[in-house]
Amino acid sequence: MSGGTSARRGRRLRDRLPVRLRHHWKPAASLGVGVVCLVWAFGEARVSPYVTSSSRAEADIIVDDVRGTVDLYDASVPHSIEVTYRQDDFDKMMKEFKEDGTKDYIEADLVIDGVALDDVGLRLKGNSTLQSLRGDRGMPGGGRDLPEGAQEAPGRAGAEG
Repeated sequence: MSGGTSARRGRRLRDRLPVRLRHHWKPAASLGVGVVCLVWAFGEARVSPYVTSSSRAEADIIVDDVRGTVDLYDASVPHSIEVTYRQDDFDKMMKEFKEDGTKDYIEADLVIDGVALDDVGLRLKGNSTLQSLRGDRGMPGGGRDLPEGAQEAPGRAGAEG
């Protein structure tokens, strides 16, 4: 009698498992064994990010709290942002990026909603987006496309909204 009872218990336990798992237990078990093997083999490995741009650890600590007339993150108010920089610095930064991919800072002045911040750092960011600037080594187009009739102001980039 006890043999029949244990068979029914096993059958009840097996019936509790989802049908897909019962049908595909071999791939699921293989995946589990593979994960255990990877954790065993590489469990002590350290993953380090590959950084393609230079970083400056000796940056100054920001200690000024700049108060404006409008909260910077208030989406109900249209914001005005104006960045002013020397065209020579910008041209040099773009030339260096196109030649060897370096992204150095240039000095700029920033005005947000009428509040001026002098001597802020400005640099290129992003990797996939900037590939179009590198010509034939990146995406086709070789640069930014402006709308027809639009001209870029030298040494000035502004945004409203």
